Amino acid sequence: MRICIYGAGAIGGYLGVQLALAEEDVTLIARGPHLEAMQANGLKLLIDGEERIAHPSCTDSPARSITSTARAVGLPG
Repeated sequence: MRICIYGAGAIGGYLGVQLALAEEDVTLIARGPHLEAMQANGLKLLIDGEERIAHPSCTDSPARSITSTARAVGLPG
């Protein structure tokens, strides 16, 4: 499965790193200096003193397949 994450901030970046380290085909969509930094250096997570680094595909172009997520407080009902 190919996975595309729009918005590689705190949550999108976390998901992107974890999916990439699980050997999933993931692409992060970002722009500007943030995109350039991810393309040059990858993404790094620090979890309980453990450093996890991944180099997923990063671009500013839209993808064919999109998975959308929302916080529960953002959903009606």
